[in-house]
Amino acid sequence: MTTLTANWIWRAGDPAARNVLMQFRQTFSLDAPPAQAQFHISADTRYFLAVNGIRLGYGPARSYHFHYEYDTYDLAPYLRAGQNIIAVAVSHWGEATFQQMVGRGGLLAQLDLDGQTRLRTDASWKVKRSAAVIQNTPRIACQLPWEEQIDGRLEDQGWTDAGFDDSAWEPAVLVGPLGVAPWGQLSPRAIPFFTNERVTPVRARALGLAQRPPVVAAIHAGPYLAPGDTSANRHVVDGLIATVLNLPRAGEVTFKRNTNAGGDAPRLRLDGLEVTWQPADCDVLARVALDAGDHVCLFDWNNLTHDMDFTFTAGGQPGLAVRSPLPGSSGTWAIAVKPGAARAAAHAAATLAALLACGADWQPVSPLDTPAADVYMEMTASTLAPAERPVHLPLRIPPAPAGHAQRYLFDFGRLVMGWIEFEVEAAAGTMIDVLGYEGVQEGRPQITFGMNNTLRYICRDGRQTFRSTLRRGARFLIVSVHDSAAESVLHSLSLGLSTYPWDIQGAFRSSDPRLNQIWEQCAYTLRLCSEDTFTDCPTYEQTFWVGDACGGDIPVHLTVHGDPRLPRRVLLLAADSLQRLPITGSQVPSDWENDLLPNWSFFWAMGCAEYYLYTGDVEFARLVYPAMAKQAAFIEVSRNAAGLVALPGFWHLLDWANIPDGANEILPHESCLAAGAFAATAKIAQAAGQPEAAARWQALAGELADAVNRECWRDDRQGYGDLWRPGGVPGPEMVTASYGMSQAPANGVSQPTNVAALIGGVVTPARAAVILPRLIDCPPDWTPTGTPWIHALAGEQVARGGHLAPVLDTIRDRWGDMLDKGSGTAWELFAGFEGTFGWWTRSWCHAWSAYPAYLLPAYALGIRPLAVGFTHALIAPQLCDLAWVEGRVPTPHGPISVRAEQSALAWLAQVTLAAGVSGEVHVPAGSAPPQVIGAEAQIERAGAEYVIQLPPGAEVRIECARAALSIRA
Repeated sequence: MTTLTANWIWRAGDPAARNVLMQFRQTFSLDAPPAQAQFHISADTRYFLAVNGIRLGYGPARSYHFHYEYDTYDLAPYLRAGQNIIAVAVSHWGEATFQQMVGRGGLLAQLDLDGQTRLRTDASWKVKRSAAVIQNTPRIACQLPWEEQIDGRLEDQGWTDAGFDDSAWEPAVLVGPLGVAPWGQLSPRAIPFFTNERVTPVRARALGLAQRPPVVAAIHAGPYLAPGDTSANRHVVDGLIATVLNLPRAGEVTFKRNTNAGGDAPRLRLDGLEVTWQPADCDVLARVALDAGDHVCLFDWNNLTHDMDFTFTAGGQPGLAVRSPLPGSSGTWAIAVKPGAARAAAHAAATLAALLACGADWQPVSPLDTPAADVYMEMTASTLAPAERPVHLPLRIPPAPAGHAQRYLFDFGRLVMGWIEFEVEAAAGTMIDVLGYEGVQEGRPQITFGMNNTLRYICRDGRQTFRSTLRRGARFLIVSVHDSAAESVLHSLSLGLSTYPWDIQGAFRSSDPRLNQIWEQCAYTLRLCSEDTFTDCPTYEQTFWVGDACGGDIPVHLTVHGDPRLPRRVLLLAADSLQRLPITGSQVPSDWENDLLPNWSFFWAMGCAEYYLYTGDVEFARLVYPAMAKQAAFIEVSRNAAGLVALPGFWHLLDWANIPDGANEILPHESCLAAGAFAATAKIAQAAGQPEAAARWQALAGELADAVNRECWRDDRQGYGDLWRPGGVPGPEMVTASYGMSQAPANGVSQPTNVAALIGGVVTPARAAVILPRLIDCPPDWTPTGTPWIHALAGEQVARGGHLAPVLDTIRDRWGDMLDKGSGTAWELFAGFEGTFGWWTRSWCHAWSAYPAYLLPAYALGIRPLAVGFTHALIAPQLCDLAWVEGRVPTPHGPISVRAEQSALAWLAQVTLAAGVSGEVHVPAGSAPPQVIGAEAQIERAGAEYVIQLPPGAEVRIECARAALSIRA
């Protein structure tokens, strides 16, 4: 049992600075290498550990501050006799993201040698804020921290080595002992460390010479529009932001502005006239003919948004420049918050004098809030003179003319998530910009939606290695080299594949190579979305969305990977959010808490029950039950007079489909999933030794099911309606849908709502028989599903009823389309759904779309648990048009392996059960009585099927003749 006695330390005067990297050092001497050396460490926000110059690790895992974790490393292989150095770099983000709450900077570490504490963090540690990390950079996105920009000329070379002179560094200051706020007591890391598998490009080519835009003007407006609020919550912002654009001579200017992924972007008025933007890949642009001289650029931001960073570029004419409209100010911007009546005059201002006289209270924007560079916008707004040719590493790069960059493309052959590293030889001041993206659509690179998936490294003189401090996902890297006084040489480029350790225990193969490829595609998708939690995608969010993870990722992981530690951590981390909220957060741990999403909370409750069914983890049930009970109690009192769940002001999303989700509407799908959550809470209560509570929650599940069937079934449409109104009171024909971005029919019936009814267990058998055929082939008067996730959940409901054939067809068709379009991962959307920019999808890698990796083993192989802890297993293969299927599914007791094959004459199966697991094998209808070879078995007739009961650990061959079998072409 580890006893931590270390203190939290930091640098004096910087308790919560944003976007800084603090470097800590501690040296010590050893007479001989120790037999045991355990190093315990935690930090806020993320640390990078090096011992005697060797980079070892990264952490801690994302957590709430009140349940913070520490990591433990075995340092024995890295310590030596004589002087040793422990060096830790701590990156403190300072503003909230979708994966961490705002805290303060801190480092805690302790080294135990042979059972005795040798050193701990205290005032004897040396600290220095890295001058190489450029602080005034733009946010990557509202979900993520800051664009990485590093000036290698200012790096402390060799600071992680023992011989480095740190005499000029400051002593660390004590923040407080273990238990001090905001971190509280620490828990040991519950999961393994990430991998770091070096991946190199499979091909590369030169793209040509890019002309960079002369104006790249960025602002971090949050400190002005929402002063003192560093959360990730959405805000209603109200402000005017102005700059002056100067043209040396008249001509057409091309403006480009980044797309605000978290809400509405500001509107631009140029000399008093509103500019109309046109879609341009993933951003927007406008072309305007302007006279020589000054022009007033006024951005009006008066709406709801997450992301309070934006950048615009101006190009097409030489000599363009921007400056602050305020006399005597050396900056770029002026801002007026809540301009009120002055807004109209500001809108009309055609000159700088008129703008300053409009009555608004203008104030300058500080250099810290004015990023000196926005690499994403600079690269995407550049114009390219193509000169494509293959290239190879090492790559000699000639200097580019002023205002230009040599541009190259590197393809890793598949999407990869991790750490970018390159070795370069260059002159001091040479800038290397890198932009990553996921895919190519019909020859067009799809630049990652709504984020700066970019970095900048400014070289020192000579040969050097850069290692990124941010994990990022990309298949393609564009490398842009500029401001070089001499030829540069790129010696190497790689990306360290960094995910949850991926040791696949499950397997699936069949006679259909397309299905086999899709299983591999989906398994790899989940790997890239498996970190310290499941995440939705490795590129533009990296967020643990509770519904995605608990409603899809957990069964995929347990079926493909088999390691219960990551699902367990995910579920308990979501439970932690109930210490702050009435229901689980929609994404955790996150400082976006003002938009709770009940459906995601209900999927969490059902995910807890599913995890318990697979693992039989009673300790987990006892740990998670109090949080589940709190959520269930809140939902119990959140029902209206009709007995339906009514949560005004919450976010009612179910699917990216054209169905209602207005804040004050009553949505039947929410009551359906709440019924499933009540039933799941009952199961966990029973497992936790709370039978009376279990009966209460089960009764509430029944009450909700009755209310849904009484109030929400539409006889005229033969399905459950998307919207409930009291007593059928009429209202608007169209209502809010898709997070306020569109309108949906108020009287609609949809596939997503009816999928929710089946998942929640509210559907009567007669109504299920009507609904199920409509879940794959959508009736013309129903609204179809909007995401692969809900479509796959619909497929499971159909397959569970013994009708896998249409599900296999839709997997081949819709997931196979992703393969056909060159993707090795499963997309967030099906092609054609994302219409703003005409792209096939938004994210090319989204874990909620990996569900076929579960469906194929669970229903084609037919392996699913029938008893808690997988002690009794169902083996019910549905071969449909497949000649054979084979594979295995991991259980807590070991794998279950199955091979089933069929012909017109026989149905054969080989089944190997893990020790401690009994089995129930279903032989399909149309077969003669089966013969079981290899173990004693009980054979029963169940309708048209035969059911074979196998003892634990059985290894058998099952043979049965068939009179006839219809195999579809």
